[in-house]
Amino acid sequence: MLKPIVDFFLNPWNAPIWLALAGLVAGALWLYERRTRSLSPQTPAPAAPPPPPLSTADAALIERVLAACAEQLGAAEPPGVDDGRAMLRAALGRFLRGGDLRGRRVATLLAERHTHAAQDLAFAIAEAAPNADAWLDASAVAALNDARAAIVSGEKARALGARSAAALSWLGRLYLRRGRLGEAVSALEAADAALAHEEKLKRAGLLACLADVALKRGDRPAARAYLEAALANYADAGEAGAEGVQDARARLARLIGSSATGDEN
Repeated sequence: MLKPIVDFFLNPWNAPIWLALAGLVAGALWLYERRTRSLSPQTPAPAAPPPPPLSTADAALIERVLAACAEQLGAAEPPGVDDGRAMLRAALGRFLRGGDLRGRRVATLLAERHTHAAQDLAFAIAEAAPNADAWLDASAVAALNDARAAIVSGEKARALGARSAAALSWLGRLYLRRGRLGEAVSALEAADAALAHEEKLKRAGLLACLADVALKRGDRPAARAYLEAALANYADAGEAGAEGVQDARARLARLIGSSATGDEN
């Protein structure tokens, strides 16, 4: 019974046939394995662990820095915006958690109001460890002295992969500060696109920033449309957006009033 089969495979003239059969079987097995793998439940990638909590002393040091730099930080941005204060707080947290004594030195220098020395050291840290976060931190420190240097650092962070809404909105605000309005719009719109649908508060803040850009351009209808959209998103954010609702309503009232009187300021 088996002899004809054995003879068939041992006959060299039949080699092309049984090689083709072997290829078909191998292909069928490959397709089966691929389909099985695609239908099996995928194990989600592990979430990044939360950063370790700051010590009481480090948290107090951050508050001292923010108080010491209050004048350079200026007025707060619209609620929901990652402004200079928020970016500097995040940078200080990374400096103090990083285990690099130079990072702690940056925080100490800022608390003592030595902002230029702190900027030089932050740039040195970024040059030694060229990653997006390091350049974003350097940008937050540089903004206390020089918006142009802060932009250069922010652009390096973006080139190294900083695509978060926080990083892009920060860069957009820096562009606006320097009067680079087209780039400000591009960065702020990219930040908006990076937000999840439910992040109403942050979206409202970005729309309020876009209203600032529109006003700089003299486009009052666009500014009004952005502010009305910001107001709607603040309202959707619930209690967290209450301050933003008041801010947007006040800005809208001023805009409408100045438009009615022909005041362009």
